[in-house]
Amino acid sequence: MSTIAASFNNSVINTFPDFNIQDKLGNSIIALNTEKKQLLFLTKKTQTPSWLTIDLNNLNRCSVTKEYHSIKAGDLKRNKLVRFLKNIFLTLHSRDRPVTLSVYNAQQDLNADVRLLESKAKKWQHIVSKFLKDKVHKNNM
Repeated sequence: MSTIAASFNNSVINTFPDFNIQDKLGNSIIALNTEKKQLLFLTKKTQTPSWLTIDLNNLNRCSVTKEYHSIKAGDLKRNKLVRFLKNIFLTLHSRDRPVTLSVYNAQQDLNADVRLLESKAKKWQHIVSKFLKDKVHKNNM
């Protein structure tokens, strides 16, 4: 994970050496430990990185959610839809409550490639959903 996490404190990254699938999402890193079925979301909004570890065994589904600014009549004739995009979230639904991971925030990620971040969010939705399907398949055997 060292190349992806170059901007993060190495001591934090070294705390999670077993996460074998990983990706950079703007100011965050998402990683998966396929053996333990754990998802790691590491973010650095201030000088101090913070992380969240999620057990995939407790999830029911995963979705990508987009939030837009209000769009008035005629706005889409002058501007593309992406201009109104506020946030992209990867939402992990569990039995208790959903966990929402911020993939893109228009105010914080001014120079971000929105299409790339959306593509990566969908990629991770697919990865997590595959693990959830495998879990359901094994439980039905």
